[in-house]
Amino acid sequence: MKKKKGKMKALIIILAVIVVAGIGGNLYLRSLGRVTMPKFEKIADGVYAYSEALNQSNMYLVVGSEKAALIDSANGLSDLPDGIAEITDLPVIVINTHGHYDHTRGNHYFDEVYMSEKDADTFEMWNDPATLEDSMKESPALIQMIMEYQNKAIEEMPINENWKPLPEDGTFDLGGRTLEVVETPGHTPGSVCILDRQTGSLFTGDSITNSGVLLQLKESQPISTYIESLDKMQKLIDDGTVSSLYGGHAEFSIDLTLVPDFRKGCEDILNGNITSDDREKGVLEVDGLPIKFNPDRIG
Repeated sequence: MKKKKGKMKALIIILAVIVVAGIGGNLYLRSLGRVTMPKFEKIADGVYAYSEALNQSNMYLVVGSEKAALIDSANGLSDLPDGIAEITDLPVIVINTHGHYDHTRGNHYFDEVYMSEKDADTFEMWNDPATLEDSMKESPALIQMIMEYQNKAIEEMPINENWKPLPEDGTFDLGGRTLEVVETPGHTPGSVCILDRQTGSLFTGDSITNSGVLLQLKESQPISTYIESLDKMQKLIDDGTVSSLYGGHAEFSIDLTLVPDFRKGCEDILNGNITSDDREKGVLEVDGLPIKFNPDRIG
């Protein structure tokens, strides 16, 4: 009888732990949909970084003597003005590396926002809640459950549609510091990198990241176009202009060798030097990171 009581007690404890964990987990998931105060970290002289939400959308703040530039604004789940105010009280402009929601939803905090006109359709499509919902349906059920509250909050964020096209001369004068636009189509037609010569930094958006690159999307460009973009990055590295790459997702700093490694991977896809399994799945692993592509339009 004592044995049975002991087993029952253990079972009750296990069930209690499960219930408490379930409640705690649910509270945590709900918290992911709340706007929080961002804490930017310094990564270079006058350059600060912050990664937001479960999709690890990275933002970079570059400070000049007259104004500051926020490169991408992520999902809108951070009180960006308050976070930036801890670093500078200068006017802030936003430069979007491309038009996807996880790089633009925080735009509503700012009056002066810039983006490539070539991504106008991409911006409109990915800021339609239906597009986000459809993309999530392709994810495993567990991922959908984890992302539910966060995605709902993102969908309810105001959308700043009053963005401006990138300057014709491709530069932003921040006062004693100039940022340059480098067009790198591939992930989207209007994808750009932002170059800060002062620190040798190239902010790559989703053109190359520590979570791979997505070239399988409806708006993605041919792999041959993406290779040309990688060649632009490589040239800036080879001539000593760029010494640091900072991506749009996952860890901030990207190893410079990822550029030639991704290029070779893309060449292998183009030339058919991949397994039939990789081609069927539309994924090639390079340095442990995925290059995702559409097998029906490699080009």
